[in-house]
Amino acid sequence: MHRALPSSWAGGSAGSEAAEGALPARKADATTDAAPATESSGDPMEIHKPHPIHGWRGFLKELGTIVLGILIALSLEQMVEAGREARESREAREDVRSEIGVDLAVLDWRRAEQGCIDRRLQEIETLLEAAAAGKPTPPVRWIGRPTSGPMFTFRFEAAMQAGRTSLFSSDEQAGYAAVYFPLSRTDQTSQSEQVSWAHLQGLVGAGRLTPEMILNLRQALAEAKFENYQIKLTAMRAREDAGRLRLVATPRQPNRARRFTCAPMTRPPPADGYEPDAHPEGDRL
Repeated sequence: MHRALPSSWAGGSAGSEAAEGALPARKADATTDAAPATESSGDPMEIHKPHPIHGWRGFLKELGTIVLGILIALSLEQMVEAGREARESREAREDVRSEIGVDLAVLDWRRAEQGCIDRRLQEIETLLEAAAAGKPTPPVRWIGRPTSGPMFTFRFEAAMQAGRTSLFSSDEQAGYAAVYFPLSRTDQTSQSEQVSWAHLQGLVGAGRLTPEMILNLRQALAEAKFENYQIKLTAMRAREDAGRLRLVATPRQPNRARRFTCAPMTRPPPADGYEPDAHPEGDRL
């Protein structure tokens, strides 16, 4: 005798079969829905994982590649630095040599007037000796003074402060220093010389010289003669040292200043303060 199954069991069985039949359909629908997304996103990204180094040979190969890259980078940096230093060295050398050339032109100007300076000092000495002996002396109306120009050292000092002179060779550094030292001494002595010649201006219009005046003027004359000798010596040394570096005078512009010591002492001073007998064409300075 068979019992009838509950209707809920029958319905459940039918529902299970319906559910099982529906699952593949939903999966198919999900696959169908995902397909367009795959087509729109394109090919999937490929990620390469680093390969492990197998043995010392592989390790040394990788290390050599890294070291080679570093050496190439350092070499390129050194090339750039060497080019920069070469440019700075060339510019500093041109500035220093140009400056020395101008200073040598000033020395040449002094040398052109040197004969007049020596003669004027000798004339003053002769006059003071005559005055000390009680002899009559001619009236002095003009003394003049040595015309001096400054010795330029700014470019060399600037190159030293910037460290550019260290780019020169040791011989070149010593050569430039040997030239600038007597140039600086010449400039300092020239300034002192101007003071001594200012004291000698006491002869102008003095008339009869007292023993005290003669003593003071002789002292100023001795200082002027010593300073004149120092300038001759330092100028000669500067020219010799510059010649070893193949440096020559390079005047920047025509020098139209006149030579103050070449006019006679008995003539009146020129109204404009310049020597009337100076060379009109002028020297170059």
